[in-house]
Amino acid sequence: MNTVAVSGGIALNRHWTLHLALGMILNGELKPETGPDYEVKPGGFVSVGFEYNSVTGIGYKPNVDLSVLVGGAMVKTENSDDKRKTEYMSTDVRLGVRSSWNVHNHLFPFAAVRAFGGPIMWKINEENVTGTDIYHYQVSIGSALKLGPTVAYLEWTGLGEQSLKAGISVAW
Repeated sequence: MNTVAVSGGIALNRHWTLHLALGMILNGELKPETGPDYEVKPGGFVSVGFEYNSVTGIGYKPNVDLSVLVGGAMVKTENSDDKRKTEYMSTDVRLGVRSSWNVHNHLFPFAAVRAFGGPIMWKINEENVTGTDIYHYQVSIGSALKLGPTVAYLEWTGLGEQSLKAGISVAW
């Protein structure tokens, strides 16, 4: 699925950060094990999470963050054979660990591991179906580049649930 989102984080104190995201699912495709494929129509998603900075790195010692995120997504899908539309809803709870390094206060390479799961509720051929993700983990690498108050980031997830994420943020 192709998505676009707006997200934000609020530092609650020195260790805890609250994260919120609201997004739109633009399109995509779902392929059940049997039967026709389904085109994903536009929909939306929302998530809320907390991040805990458990280790503050100095020099070669990394920062280590622990996170938990709860989210949900809802779209309509269209059967490629008969064009019937059905509803699709996905929920997720994610637990993560990320290690990052501070390179001269401008470059922040990182590696992350996340585990997740939650039911997916869908109607296929007028029958309610409950399923789950193919993968329940992801392994990611990426980096953030900070120039003044602006930060650009890129994250690639090549193992487990695969994705490519990029974004720009501004801190004040």
